[in-house]
Formats: sequence, C-alpha cells, structure tokens
Amino acid sequence: MSKFIRLAGCLALIAGLAACGVDGAPIPPADNTETPAPGVTLSGSVSMGVSGGSGNSPISPAD
Repeated sequence: MSKFIRLAGCLALIAGLAACGVDGAPIPPADNTETPAPGVTLSGSVSMGVSGGSGNSPISPAD
C-alpha cells in the first residue's frame, strides 16, 4: 500500500509540473492609467433589541 501511495504522489507531482506553462509565455500586466479614487464606502443597517409582541402580557399580576 505504501508503494502505491508513493507512486500516486510522484505521478501527481509530475503531472502538476508538466502543466506549468501550458497556456503559453507569461504576459505582463498592462499599465492602466485609470485608477479608481482612493477611499472607503460603507453602507447598510444595524438593529439590536427585542422585536415582536403587542406589549400586552398574558400573565396577570400577582395579588
């Protein structure tokens, strides 16, 4: 079993290395002069607390 795992690992390594450069020579990124303005934009809403209910308690006060 150990030889099978070792063989499978070697084959996976060879296949991974063989796939390097399959899509052709590397292309450098283009110099894009249009960059977005720096800054941070946050939006959304936050709520906290207990919601629901009509405000009428079904429990009567103790006498």
